[in-house]
Amino acid sequence: MVTVLVRIVFLFFAIITTVFSFQNGNDFGGVALLIVVIFTVFDYFRSGTVWVSFRYIRKGDFISAERHIKQTKNYSWLRVAHQASYHTVWGYIYLHKNELKDAAKEFEKSLDIGLKHVQDRLIAQLNLASIYYRLKKPDAAKKALEEAKLYKVPGFDKEIKELNKKILF
Repeated sequence: MVTVLVRIVFLFFAIITTVFSFQNGNDFGGVALLIVVIFTVFDYFRSGTVWVSFRYIRKGDFISAERHIKQTKNYSWLRVAHQASYHTVWGYIYLHKNELKDAAKEFEKSLDIGLKHVQDRLIAQLNLASIYYRLKKPDAAKKALEEAKLYKVPGFDKEIKELNKKILF
């Protein structure tokens, strides 16, 4: 959940502390720190910078979100849930840039991979319905809206009704 720079600084200090621990005869401390370093590196390859990018999207800072999501070089190494979220982040970035076809592809990929939370799937479907409506694809918009209606998440009734009025009338 932290940026690459924070991870690098943490690893740098952890490695230095590991070396000092071994030099001072504290083998247990050195091994423990070495394990922490290994898990931190492993976590980077399994989590990437997806959640950091999501935080920037929530703040409305799409430039920083894009900069951070680009730091994940090989998204196929990510956990499945992170892969789906990776595509969702790109969907939001493309939507912000008004690149609707690319945004739709990314939201579709995230749904195909399988977003972990029902609320995330609902939001992705609503975004797809809205994008398809703007792309003048009424059948696809209706289908995405009907999929969204299947998710029973409290607090989204207003958005569904507004989108329903746009698409069906």
